[in-house]
Amino acid sequence: LCNVKGVSGNETGACETALEILKGYCPDAHIKNSCVIGTFGEFIPERPHVLIDAHIDQIGMIVTYITDEGFIKFSNVGGLDLRLLPAQQVEIHGKKNIKGVVCSVPPHLSPDNSVPDSDGFAIDTGYSKAELEEIVSLGDFISFCGDFEELLESRVTGLALDDRCGVASVLYALDELKDSSLDCNLTILFSSQEELGERGAKISAFEINPDISLAVDVSFGYCSG
Repeated sequence: LCNVKGVSGNETGACETALEILKGYCPDAHIKNSCVIGTFGEFIPERPHVLIDAHIDQIGMIVTYITDEGFIKFSNVGGLDLRLLPAQQVEIHGKKNIKGVVCSVPPHLSPDNSVPDSDGFAIDTGYSKAELEEIVSLGDFISFCGDFEELLESRVTGLALDDRCGVASVLYALDELKDSSLDCNLTILFSSQEELGERGAKISAFEINPDISLAVDVSFGYCSG
């Protein structure tokens, strides 16, 4: 789940991966409005209706401009911590996927030794402007590169843990419940565009119309200081 790209507004790959897993528990699972929706068990109208949601999208960027020197300028999709951008490897999803690295003026060469604002960053792919314009269009999505890795003591690292952790937790719960008889109707939602304002969850909640909803999402990890 974590290795599949799904920037907010471009969640197709992540939705398709989650859909195939969810179908093992919800045979009617389908994709609608870039969200994955499925019913767990039999739906009986007179019973209470519970909705469990975890968002499927991840933060990323979007192409806004190609400079004459061949650098790609970008804007954020979701909340980005600018301190993490320098030297990040990224993938631009154009007519074909190409790799690049986020570059900026090094802190020790900047006037105040600070991290630049978003306008101070660009992506270097090694392509010229003319070459890029054959591959990349304004509005193309950009995702971060990285692999899911296991660390010590059941810890992991990887991309999109916000909120593929939530998606995995919901799937694990369904596996625990697969032989159980519930006293309620249960609908599962893997919603889109949470990073842009819970858009998928808002639309789907009106359509599903549950009596109660539970959102499964991540929080901050332990850190020093």
